[in-house]
Amino acid sequence: MRHLDLYAKAKATGPPGYGRQLAQLDILAASLARAAYLYYGPSEPIKAQIRESRRQDDYANLIGAIGNTPKMRRIKAELEVIRNLRSEKSLETHPGEPATADDVTAARQHFKKVATVCVQLLEDAHTSQT
Repeated sequence: MRHLDLYAKAKATGPPGYGRQLAQLDILAASLARAAYLYYGPSEPIKAQIRESRRQDDYANLIGAIGNTPKMRRIKAELEVIRNLRSEKSLETHPGEPATADDVTAARQHFKKVATVCVQLLEDAHTSQT
């Protein structure tokens, strides 16, 4: 919930908050992907890593593993786009160029796809456990 609040605050600042919006969308997408991977991912070492640290920034290995996870592979490209936008345009933790409204719109669209898939997978996992 904290990152949703930070995203909303960044969005409220308009163009000066574009980079922060990209960073928060990336963090939110990674969190959803990690949660879904715990149920559907085949790699126990990656699952253990997720359990150990929910704040781990570098999730390139997870994105690669998602490409090999049948129920999740369709969001691999979406995660890569969001991560690349953050890396190249956020200026938050990575030096890059200033983000534009188009960058934020693209990240938001890709995030919606990630969120839709991950939330559905998590709902399916919960339903199958009850």
